[in-house]
Amino acid sequence: MIRKNNFCFLIFLYVQLFSLSSQNLLPFSSHGKIGYIDENGVVIIQPQFLKGNKFNENMAEIGNRTDTGAIEKFGYINKKGDIVIPLQFDAAKKFESGLARVKKGDKWGMIDFEGNVVIPFSYNDIFPFNEGLALSWNSGNFGYIDIDNTIRIPHTLNGGGFFNEGLAKAKKGKTWGFINTDGEFTILPTFEKVSDFHNKVAFVRVDKKWGLLNKNGEYVIIPTFDKVESFSDSIAAVKVNKKWGYINTSGKWIIEAVYDNAKEYSEELFCVKQKDKWGYINAQYNTVIPFIFENAGKLINNRARVKNNGLWGLIDNRGNYIIKPEYDKLNRITETVFLAEIDKIFYKKIYYINSIGKIIFQPVQ
Repeated sequence: MIRKNNFCFLIFLYVQLFSLSSQNLLPFSSHGKIGYIDENGVVIIQPQFLKGNKFNENMAEIGNRTDTGAIEKFGYINKKGDIVIPLQFDAAKKFESGLARVKKGDKWGMIDFEGNVVIPFSYNDIFPFNEGLALSWNSGNFGYIDIDNTIRIPHTLNGGGFFNEGLAKAKKGKTWGFINTDGEFTILPTFEKVSDFHNKVAFVRVDKKWGLLNKNGEYVIIPTFDKVESFSDSIAAVKVNKKWGYINTSGKWIIEAVYDNAKEYSEELFCVKQKDKWGYINAQYNTVIPFIFENAGKLINNRARVKNNGLWGLIDNRGNYIIKPEYDKLNRITETVFLAEIDKIFYKKIYYINSIGKIIFQPVQ
């Protein structure tokens, strides 16, 4: 019986710990202190920190005054609110792939979940690892290091980006090109600006016009566009001759450039502007949601922010209001939770609202 009870207790403990680690905790502010709620609006960690950011990889960076009260230091908490990495850093960023960027004095390094220093504090700035390399900045120039802190690409570049599909954008002098993981320019730096590669193509700008380039350095589309947006599901919004449309990574028009403005493509709908109003169309140019909004955003999980009469609300993918336009601000903080504000001259109210329009939490200010 004792063994059975112990086994049941261990199962219960495991379920509780798994539930805690899997739930999404959101920061809120009350009386100048930061605490955390879950996505149901239940307070999990009471307000106690001067600063606090969202959890990532089950850790959140928080900030508090030191004992002397003069200096603010940063550390990390777990989802129970325990400080698991002491407040010792002058700045701290979120964990990504098991590492977090932290700063001591004027130098940046990286730590692991235990607080062990993985990359020493020897860089003016450092960025997250991607495809095995991290962009770092020292003495005014950029280079790349590996996880062993070995300099793989010397700090001789004037700018850089994340490695993606084996290539990273890199700047030499005043122009951009692309390098491989050996630091060799496989596409020479001859462009005013460039994007990252997506599905084997990247946008490049020449003489203030954007074109589309493949990984061999060949044009898929010669520089033609006045503006471009990032690819989403291999479709990007582009502007030419004062009108917006959408192309795919082959350079084919998905939606011809006939609209006054356009947002990022998402969930099989295109958010476009026509005659000073925003609406949503499908790939056959059929209007799915009427052109009635002052502003609008892309759909995420069948929900999109829209603005009318100067106020923000939320609609579904058929144009039905989930939250009527009544908030001065309405920002998505997770895929299912929004932070809404009523901000007037004499008062301010903040609400956490879920994706079905229910107010789940209102912090005391």
